[in-house]
Amino acid sequence: MPEFTALHLVMLASLFAIGVGVGWLLRGDRSAREKIAVDAGWQEQLEICRAQTERLRRRLARWHARVPPLLASYRERERELRGLEAELEGATRRLAELEAAQASGEAGRAGRPEPLPADQELPVACPGLTSSSSTSNTSVDPGGIGPTARLP
Repeated sequence: MPEFTALHLVMLASLFAIGVGVGWLLRGDRSAREKIAVDAGWQEQLEICRAQTERLRRRLARWHARVPPLLASYRERERELRGLEAELEGATRRLAELEAAQASGEAGRAGRPEPLPADQELPVACPGLTSSSSTSNTSVDPGGIGPTARLP
C-alpha cells in the first residue's frame, strides 16, 4: 500500500474544499429557485385574496346602499301597523259599546228589530232579476249596481 504523503493530504483537502464550495453553490442555486417558486405562489395567492377582498368590498357597498331605504320602509310599516292597531282597538271598543247598548236596548223592546223606513231600497242578490211589470216588488237599479227590492 502506498504511503500517504503530505501531497496526498493537500490534494484530498483541496478536493474536499472544492467539493464543499461546489456543493455550497449548488445548494444556494437550488434554494434561490425554490424561493422564487414560493414567492410566485405567495404572490398568486396574494392577488387572489386582493381580488376577493375588492369583490367583497363592492358587494358590501351595494348592501350598504340597499339597507337605508329598506330600514326606512320597515319603520314606516311599523308606524302604520301601530296606527292600524290603535284603530282596531278603538273599533273593538266601539263594537263592545254598541253590543252593550244593543243588549240593553233589546231588553226594553222585547227582541223586536227596529223597522226600516218604507222608501229605503235594499240590494237583492239575484242576478238576472229584472223588472217586467210595474206591479213587481223589484226594480232595476239605475246606477247599474243591480236589482233592488222595495220594502212595502
